[in-house]
Amino acid sequence: MMRFPHIVAVPAIAVLLAACGNLPGTPSPAGSAAPCWRSPLTDMCGERTNPVIVAKIDDVVEARPQFNLNSADIVVVEQVEGGLTRLFAVFQSKSPEFIGPIRSARITDLDLVPAFGTPGFAYSGSAARLVPYLKAAQLQLIGAPQGGDGYFRIEDRAAPHNYVATMTTLRGRITDPMAASVTNIKAWPIAAKPTESGTTVQEVAVRWPASKKSYIWDGRRWQMSASSQPLMTQTSLDGQTEPVTAANILVMQAPFQDSPFSDKYGAVTPYANTIGTGEGYVLSQGLLIHARWERPSSADLPRWFDDHGTEITLTRGRTWWLIVSDLGSVTYR
Repeated sequence: MMRFPHIVAVPAIAVLLAACGNLPGTPSPAGSAAPCWRSPLTDMCGERTNPVIVAKIDDVVEARPQFNLNSADIVVVEQVEGGLTRLFAVFQSKSPEFIGPIRSARITDLDLVPAFGTPGFAYSGSAARLVPYLKAAQLQLIGAPQGGDGYFRIEDRAAPHNYVATMTTLRGRITDPMAASVTNIKAWPIAAKPTESGTTVQEVAVRWPASKKSYIWDGRRWQMSASSQPLMTQTSLDGQTEPVTAANILVMQAPFQDSPFSDKYGAVTPYANTIGTGEGYVLSQGLLIHARWERPSSADLPRWFDDHGTEITLTRGRTWWLIVSDLGSVTYR
């Protein structure tokens, strides 16, 4: 039986700060209008001074379209109670006006946040038993339980799927911007157009017990669908939407076990152990690449290696990182 090393006691949640290292801005190619700073998470132009914010975002039908998912640098899809999924969205290089719908924290979050320095953590609440672990974790709590500034409810959706946050207010609540700086992140390798070998695919479907997402390659990027419907994201309060897309999809097979926590209905919260090694897939440039991932500690992003042991370079742009318990849940054509 797996040990549960990260939740035995409150001090076990606190982990060391991710190793620091300045990542200088990369100039644009010769002849372009002006140089830009490139985010280590996407290799896209962004605002270097923005502190990192991690937001827990709802991922059920009633919560869609979520707000500004295309502004997130990385989106992690976690399994929660009942086989549903929830999003762990990392915002740094862009500053959308609104994000959400914001939902509650889970134990798996505490193994994910240290890979992004000591970020601001936006969430609506948590199980009472999880509170001490959140307070001891490597993050800056800027959620509703800490006062609620920056959060409000919209009228066109039912609670709890209508809780939205204002990014400017959340960033203003971060007490230590340097600790939440992007320079505290150990970046993974990214290139404008990496060359990799793999299986050419048109569509890849990933299933959880009560959730499904599909990724269709359109020749430039991965277009997403959820529950057999195109996945859209709302860009403003007046209802404007756009398709959700990504440059890379990472599918991590991780060991799951029941945690000591549950939701308000008594359903047990699953814990996914994302530290160590395991199998998975990398979807990039219309290819599905069988991979092995390595994540030595919670301060590291997972690194991905092909069947020959060569590290896989990701494509410039947004990345979605999916955590599943079985690669048998992945199908493709």
